[in-house]
Amino acid sequence: MAKKKKITNNPQQEEKHDFFIEISHTIFTYIENHRKHFIIGLSGFLLLIVVVSLLYVFKSQKDAEISNLFFDANTNFTSHIEEIRSDKIRGTLTDTEINQIKKGFINIIDKSESRPESHLSHYNLGIISFSSQNFDEAVIHFNKASQQSSFPLAFLAQYNKAQTFFNKGYLLQKDNNFDGANKEYQDAYKYFSEIEKEFPDSPIIPLSYRGRGLVKEYMAKCYTALNQRNNAKKALEEGKEDYKKLINYSNKEKDSFNATNELSAFAMTDPKQEGEIGLRRIEIKLQNLSK
Repeated sequence: MAKKKKITNNPQQEEKHDFFIEISHTIFTYIENHRKHFIIGLSGFLLLIVVVSLLYVFKSQKDAEISNLFFDANTNFTSHIEEIRSDKIRGTLTDTEINQIKKGFINIIDKSESRPESHLSHYNLGIISFSSQNFDEAVIHFNKASQQSSFPLAFLAQYNKAQTFFNKGYLLQKDNNFDGANKEYQDAYKYFSEIEKEFPDSPIIPLSYRGRGLVKEYMAKCYTALNQRNNAKKALEEGKEDYKKLINYSNKEKDSFNATNELSAFAMTDPKQEGEIGLRRIEIKLQNLSK
């Protein structure tokens, strides 16, 4: 890819347009070639985010210095996109390299807290922190990004915030800290639920239903380990309702879901089927609890 000049006080519109077309073509080609390997949540949307990021900032240029800072930070970010997408970021990037990527975005936030570049910087910092398993820091950045109503990726920031709490709970559960895990799972459920209310037209509504169902299943595991069978049953019954919503959503919004599925490379190929599988899992678990 040819290297382009930074944005100046008198930017060349044709040059910026060619740059956007060039990088967006490259990224969408990558999406098509790697579609089967995408997973939901952070990694599944990361490449799309790069395209949206560029378009969003280019449409919002008011300050050449900030735009240039974002150009540098985003170039550094995208040059390490494979490592950032990996769940083993610390195995492929040193702490010094990770901090250097973060530094560019932090600098932008310090200089322009209310500008579009700042919102994107918070979002990208959330991705990096999540991949580094620095979940508390990821929550802070995703929360900042999700609260910006004008930010086109606010709904994804909300989803990723919920996913971050889910991961925090899962790690605690692996360490047999079941009370601590359920506290994190409760927060995850809360933020998954807010997606439906805050972003009713977003394409990730079915993912939020699935997330809610999975959270309740994991909460039930923790309650069972704590010998709280009634709470486990209650969690599973609540999870059933979420999977039913997933099935009903797929029946009502099938065409819309298929369209967004193709656009965003969702790993969720059939929401109705996944909802039915979730219901069957819960029925089996309820039967086991009744023995």
